[in-house]
Amino acid sequence: MVMEKTNEKVMKRVVQILLGIHKGDHRNVKKLCTKNVLWKCGCCYGNGAEDAMVIQMITDMVAPETITKFVRYEQYIRHLQGADRLVAGRYQIEYASGIDLSTKSFEYTMVLADGIAEFIQIDFQCIPTKVYKITAVNEAVYYLNEKEILYVEALSDHILWHCRNKVVEAVGTLKHLEQELSGEFVRVHRSYIINKNLIASIQRCSVTMVNGANIPIPYKKYVNVKEKLMSRSPALTSY
Repeated sequence: MVMEKTNEKVMKRVVQILLGIHKGDHRNVKKLCTKNVLWKCGCCYGNGAEDAMVIQMITDMVAPETITKFVRYEQYIRHLQGADRLVAGRYQIEYASGIDLSTKSFEYTMVLADGIAEFIQIDFQCIPTKVYKITAVNEAVYYLNEKEILYVEALSDHILWHCRNKVVEAVGTLKHLEQELSGEFVRVHRSYIINKNLIASIQRCSVTMVNGANIPIPYKKYVNVKEKLMSRSPALTSY
């Protein structure tokens, strides 16, 4: 008799397979796939969990030893016949690039028969990040990449752009800025807008960014703000 698996168990298995693929854990991946699992990676096809061409393509995308975090954005599960499931979604891998951290996004589709993968498709998602042109108070012009902006802080009628390796002071207000920033940013306090992709941890009434900065969240707004922060990028595994 085939045991019915919950969506939670299905997603746990999917994450095991994806992490195993990217971390180069071929022995574990082989156990979680059918002998002749069908691969599609980019424009290439392959058969079997040890298909050398597919493994090389995935390794070339992100070297296994550089991976620091796996983040799932969203997933969709469709029940097929019996215990079969089709799972599709997106995820992001953070990896060390020299002394800096970089990220790559992927889309995947997977078909599992009682928890064992029969088909795996992984595609690199080439989505350009938004760049903001900022004129500082000293009239210097900066082009700030979204993935480098940790948070923005209000300071009277000025705002401070806190980035990974610099702070830029410019004239402006957070109220106006809320309309300009992408959906990757969330206003957590009257004085702070943060990049939810660069959060290290969330605790009661505060959030810690990857650079160690601790940003307060008002008590009455905590639950609502936390839901916004977790809406697209719940970290599943950290190393």
